[in-house]
Amino acid sequence: MIQKKLTILIYFKNPKIIDPLGIILAEKGHRIMLALNLEMALEIMNNFRIDLIMIGTVNGTEKYVNILKKLKELFPIVPVMIISGNKLKKKDYLKFLYSGASGFINSSSNTEDLEKTIIRVTK
Repeated sequence: MIQKKLTILIYFKNPKIIDPLGIILAEKGHRIMLALNLEMALEIMNNFRIDLIMIGTVNGTEKYVNILKKLKELFPIVPVMIISGNKLKKKDYLKFLYSGASGFINSSSNTEDLEKTIIRVTK
């Protein structure tokens, strides 16, 4: 479904979670970069043209909101998608939106939903 091939930075502290997502996206032809911490993410962002950032959240919304704000401050035109393993509360969605998130998806979503969200976010 996704026609444009993207360079996607996936930021998540748990490689067991991001590896399957990266594999799915790579199989669709996208170039995947993985960052386990903010320093790695910034180094990648400074050295490659990234089309989309995906931030995985688990607990501690404020921590991830701060990471999102930092990335949007430094790279304001790069869209950021939030991937959540848990259903986010409305107040948490709003915090991410106000901080610059372009879209959301649940980590248990199917590949088609993931692709639709990526298309919408990267238009």
